[in-house]
Amino acid sequence: MAIPTVAVVALCLISGIRGNRFGAPDAKDVPSSVDGARDGSSGSSGTSRHPTANGSRGSAPSQLSLHKMFSDSMVLQAEAPKLYGLGPPGRTVRVVIGLNASRASVGVVGADGKWAVLLAAQPPSDPTSRGVSIAISVTDGCSGCNITLSDVLFGDVWVCGGQSNMEFSVAEMFDRDRVIATAGIPGLRLFAVQKNKSTTPLDEPADLQYPQGWVSSSPETVCGAEYDNDGYSPANTTPYCGPHCGPSSAVRSFKRATWGYFSAVCFVYGRAVLRDTGRPQGMIESCWGGTSIESWSPANNGSNFNGMIAPLQKSPIRGVIWYQGEANAGRPNPYADQMRGMIESWREGWQNPAPSKNFTFILHQLSACTYGGDVPALRWSQQGAVAPWSTLPNVAMTVGLDLSDPSSPCANVHIRNKTAVGERMALAARAVTYGDTSVTYTGPVATTFTAHPLLNPTSLIVAFSGSTLPLEYRTINQTTSPLDQGVEVLYKGVWSSASAAVVSGSVAQLSVALPGGGLPDGIRYAWQSIPTTQLLFDSTIVSATANLFGLPAAPFWANCSAVGCTLITPGFIPGDPAPSPPTPPPAPMCPQPTALTGECTYMNHTSFKESAKHMISIPLYSYEACCSACKASATCKTASMRHGPQHVNYMFCEMYSEQVSDLTKVTTTEECPTLALAAIPV
Repeated sequence: MAIPTVAVVALCLISGIRGNRFGAPDAKDVPSSVDGARDGSSGSSGTSRHPTANGSRGSAPSQLSLHKMFSDSMVLQAEAPKLYGLGPPGRTVRVVIGLNASRASVGVVGADGKWAVLLAAQPPSDPTSRGVSIAISVTDGCSGCNITLSDVLFGDVWVCGGQSNMEFSVAEMFDRDRVIATAGIPGLRLFAVQKNKSTTPLDEPADLQYPQGWVSSSPETVCGAEYDNDGYSPANTTPYCGPHCGPSSAVRSFKRATWGYFSAVCFVYGRAVLRDTGRPQGMIESCWGGTSIESWSPANNGSNFNGMIAPLQKSPIRGVIWYQGEANAGRPNPYADQMRGMIESWREGWQNPAPSKNFTFILHQLSACTYGGDVPALRWSQQGAVAPWSTLPNVAMTVGLDLSDPSSPCANVHIRNKTAVGERMALAARAVTYGDTSVTYTGPVATTFTAHPLLNPTSLIVAFSGSTLPLEYRTINQTTSPLDQGVEVLYKGVWSSASAAVVSGSVAQLSVALPGGGLPDGIRYAWQSIPTTQLLFDSTIVSATANLFGLPAAPFWANCSAVGCTLITPGFIPGDPAPSPPTPPPAPMCPQPTALTGECTYMNHTSFKESAKHMISIPLYSYEACCSACKASATCKTASMRHGPQHVNYMFCEMYSEQVSDLTKVTTTEECPTLALAAIPV
């Protein structure tokens, strides 16, 4: 059966064009930047490869145009399809789906030149109908006065956000050759936002990774399409199909100025949800390596939110998947509140209709990796975004404690088993989004602790929810302590290992021996950046297709007293110190740099190895901050470098060390030019 076409009709006297800018921002509203966290990569120059509408900000547009979110091969959210753009004020925009002109939807261009039309809900398209297009046309009855978009599907739209583990592309993942070769999947469409920071929320993305907008998933498109400012031509995707990493590559030959696209997690997730639901999936990648949660939060006027999420919020979506947290491991306790606040603010600002206002939000708990700060405590704070610690509906979290990848050429923080991550998140979507009540997706989650016997207990029974029985302990690739079950108990301020065994029966329980006699002061499980013990799994079938069976138990920490043990509230891990401000060195050790001229631009650098020395270059925008960060044996300097089409002036602290493993993380505020930074060893 042929899929109907869609026509958008505008009653105007000017012929339209496709792909125009929607309220194009002034150049000063889209500052370029280079993110300087450990896994950062190049940002947008703020230029666009899309044609722009006649007229500019502050003047009425003279042509009809669509927002950059809309192009050939796109997916519209089936339950709330919506189109919007610019046009001559007062004109009528008429939208027709298929050939049924009698059921047209109509909107009027406002005085500000903006129009939007919410269409009637549509049944999901047949994802296998590749080649049978859905056309959108715009006309006012005059010859050539129209906009036509072809091959449009109705289905589900997802935003994939976070930092480098979301940005990590298909070309680096395990089984990459097979994944790329089989990436031609009908019904799976890809869209990627170019990196851009902004001091104010933007109406549309400054630029897109795929110049044409939406693309069908294929072996060519899944490798990404990047700009040529790193030496690669957008027309030649071969370098991106080869193994490569971002700026923080552990293998020098894999190092590139950018990760490239498309996101491995985003792709695997979309592929799995399409397979499980039969609904077309539109995957929007909008992420940036090395970024903190603060930069994605509207409450903080986050520059990444302003430049990369706000431009998407007029378009209804099915949900968000989120892989981030490494950049916040240095101060993990606030993350629980920050995560909940970000979810609430994104939902509040997204123009989803009321029934879908609380769209799905699925986050992945940090996988097994080493990173600066307290990774286990950050994981526990992530737990604070889901029940029972949060009342936010339709929020889920998946676990990755078992996915350590010490030989990853992109450093062990960037695990290559993105198939497991994406499939576990898709399993959560089956339950939370699509209502499959037969699915368990969390893995075992500790709930209660019972002393046995009640008087002078010799063991503690830990009960779990969210499990498919039976439970079992497994020795996996990262296990180096096969006789240890990952449980620790606290007596008199000292943590020690405790033996544990699965309790057979119809409930999910673990029996923990109490070597100290009586209840301990605390009990915790898998409290390592990379757990090296046996790990507890349930028997959930994650994906028979991907040969994934069993979900790992989430880590936990409970404090105990004479009356029993209670889980610590996420965000209240004891001993999480606030970062100490650096001590300024003596004045002679920090010479006054030459004065800076020109516009201040956010810019950070990461460390890199050079010969036998390690150079750390930290950009600083105030002399005082430079003095504080440089300390002894270092010098404040000024420099200018070319970034895209711009020259950027910046101040930096330069120091050398024989310890090539020393890295420096930079934290920044969002004020400029009096930007205060502090170099924090990690």
